[in-house]
Amino acid sequence: MKREEIIAKWDGMTSRERDAWVEREIFGGGTFGTFREVNKVRVLIPHYTTVISDAWTVWSAMLAEGYEPLINTTSERSGSVRIGGGPVGWHHVCLHKNNANTHVELPAASEAVCLAAIIAKLTEVCTDA
Repeated sequence: MKREEIIAKWDGMTSRERDAWVEREIFGGGTFGTFREVNKVRVLIPHYTTVISDAWTVWSAMLAEGYEPLINTTSERSGSVRIGGGPVGWHHVCLHKNNANTHVELPAASEAVCLAAIIAKLTEVCTDA
């Protein structure tokens, strides 16, 4: 998928649909609505896109796959707002692997981590947003 297609699909989903997509693409798990199967038992999919502690499991999975992640918050002090970053307080996530970078800026850090991971896994192309 192209980056624009991924973002369009993401924008059309609920947070729980996004969580299921993250489960499938990042962890390779089969999903059943908002459930996944663990040891032949269906359990709720974590809230990857809305709960930061769940999003860190996505972060850890990307590290394990060789990505070098970076996260920061846009601010006047850092200069990120002045050089084209998102609005003050937005979270910028970059995933770097094999000389390719995937950048995402969103208001919620958990959502930014997950969208960057999805884009990186499905495109593996250097892009900026």
